[in-house]
Amino acid sequence: MRNFLLMATAVLGWSMSLPALADCTLPATPNDGYFDQAWAGNGCIVFNTDNRDSTRSGEVDRLDVAANGDIFIGGYTSTAAGFSWWIGELTPGGTFDANFGDSDASGRITGCQMYLPGACPGELQEFEFLPQPDNKILILSPGYLARTNAGGHAFDAAGVAGGSGHVTPSFQVATPAGTLSADFGGLALAASGRIWMTGYGTIPSSITLLGGLARLNSDLSLDTSFHAATVDAETYAGGQFVNTGDDTKERQVLLQSTGKPVLIGTKYNDDFRVSRLNVDGSLDTSFGNQGTTVLTTPPAPCSSTYYPLIPHRPAAKDRADRIVLTGECYSSAVSNYITVVVRLTADGAVDTTFGSAGYYVNPPFAACPSNLVVPRALAIDSAGRILVGGGCDSEFAVQRLRGDTGALDTSFGIDGLAHGHLDPTSVSDQVEAMVFDGSGHLFIGGYADPSAAGLLAGVARLTYDLIYTNDLESAPRGCLPPNCN
Repeated sequence: MRNFLLMATAVLGWSMSLPALADCTLPATPNDGYFDQAWAGNGCIVFNTDNRDSTRSGEVDRLDVAANGDIFIGGYTSTAAGFSWWIGELTPGGTFDANFGDSDASGRITGCQMYLPGACPGELQEFEFLPQPDNKILILSPGYLARTNAGGHAFDAAGVAGGSGHVTPSFQVATPAGTLSADFGGLALAASGRIWMTGYGTIPSSITLLGGLARLNSDLSLDTSFHAATVDAETYAGGQFVNTGDDTKERQVLLQSTGKPVLIGTKYNDDFRVSRLNVDGSLDTSFGNQGTTVLTTPPAPCSSTYYPLIPHRPAAKDRADRIVLTGECYSSAVSNYITVVVRLTADGAVDTTFGSAGYYVNPPFAACPSNLVVPRALAIDSAGRILVGGGCDSEFAVQRLRGDTGALDTSFGIDGLAHGHLDPTSVSDQVEAMVFDGSGHLFIGGYADPSAAGLLAGVARLTYDLIYTNDLESAPRGCLPPNCN
C-alpha cells in the first residue's frame, strides 16, 4: 500500500503529506477503506442539511438501510435559535430520492417542515430514528415518539394512537407511580412488529433513577401484556425497571437471536451498565452478575473512566450474539482521548478471547500526530470484523479490528486506519454513523467543516471486500484468508 502511494506521489506530484484518503479524488486502491468511486461519482457527497435554508449547518449522525435498498440518513440541523432534526433518503447510486420527504423533491425533510410541536426551533440535537420494514420511520426525542408515512411526507396519523401521528414518550408502566420516559433513549423492533423503547424512571421503592424498557404496540400505545406482574407492591404492565444500584439511563436496546432484549445504559455518562431481560420482562439473572454487567475503568493506557458514545449508538451485536461496546478514555500517556472497545460474550461476561483480556485500546497512529483518536460510530461486518468510526486529529477516521483476536486489522486503510476529509476545503471532519447495506457496502456519515460555511453533512461509501460469510455460522470467524480459513 505504501509503495502504491509513493508511486502515485512521484507520478502525479502529490504532496508527501498525503498518506490518507484526503478527499473524493484519490483513485481506487486494493485496500478496503478508500472512497468507492463507483458510488455517487467519486465516493462521497457533502450537502446542507436543511433543503430550504442554506444558512443552517448540521451533520449526519444516523444511518439505516431502508427495506427497498435505499439508505436513510439523518441528524440535526442548527441555527442560532436552536436545533431541529432532519431525515433524508439516498438511492443506491448516491442521489437523493426525490419521492421522499419535502414537496421540493430534495429527498429531505426537517422537523420544522413537519410542524411537530417543539421541533422547530429549540429541539435538542439528540434524537433517534428507526425505519420499519414498510419504510415508515419512527422518530424518538425527549419530547415525542412519532412515525412518518412510508414516503416521509407526513405523520402516520391513521396508524398512531390518538390520530396525530405522535405520542408523548412517557408511559406509566407501574402503579402506584412508576413512569418510564425516553429521555435520550433507543428503539428496536421486535419480530412481532411491536416496538421496544428504552429510557429511565422512578418507582416509590427506589430513590435512584432506574433504567428501563417499555414495549409498545404497533400504534405506539403501551403493550400492557408485557411484564404483567406484581413486585414489591408495584404492579407492572408494559415495562420493566432495572436497578443497577446507581442512577442509570438506558441509551440503546439490542435484541439477541433468542428475542431477549439487552439494555445498554450509563451512569452519568462515565461507565457502561448492560442488562438483559427475559422475553416475559423479568430480569435474566443468568446474564452478567445477576442480570447486569458493569464496566467502569478500562485498562491501561486509559487513566480515567469511560466516556460512552452518547447520544450515539455505543453498542452492536454480532451474529454470535456477542455484544461490542465502544467509547473513549483519557490517556495521560499521550495526554489525549483515545478509543476503547470491549466485547462481552452472549451471556454478559467480558470476552477474554478478544484483544487484551477483552479490550482493545487504540495504538498510536502516525496519521494522528496529536494522538487524538475519538470514536463516534460502531459497525460489525458479516465476517465478525469490527469497524470503529470517529476522528483522527482534524480528519475523519475508521479503524477495523479483527473479530477473532481483537487486534487492529492492518489490511484495512493504511496500517488499519482509513482517514481523510469529506471535502477538500474542510478543516475538520468526523464520522458519526456507519452502516452496511444488504450487499456488504460500508457507508459512513458525519460532517465536514469548511469553517466559514459552517458544518456540512457528509456521506461516503468506502471500498470493501463485500465478503459475506455463511449465515448459518453461529460464530463468525472474525478474519478472512490468508489470516484464517
